[in-house]
Amino acid sequence: MELFDRLGSSRVYDLAQPYFIGMPHYPTHPPFLFSLVKQHGEYTGPAGNSAASDAIALGSHVGTHIDALCHFSCGGKLFGGGEVADLQSYEGWLAAARH
Repeated sequence: MELFDRLGSSRVYDLAQPYFIGMPHYPTHPPFLFSLVKQHGEYTGPAGNSAASDAIALGSHVGTHIDALCHFSCGGKLFGGGEVADLQSYEGWLAAARH
């Protein structure tokens, strides 16, 4: 319960950045994309109802986020010295997680 008591007096800092077309992104990752697919009135239902709809696509590294320590490598080695080649498969990650 001590954790919950401390949460009551904690502060939240919003570090989020706005998403917009053309926002910065890492060069090898997809950008943020937005499109208005349908506007009100383009499709009308039997009761006269209408809706606007949009589509958003983005890479997982667009905007505010926190990466794992092993997200980047240097010289084929991950944080902690693990070899990328040994861990870059699903089986490799499972083996690493067991240790």
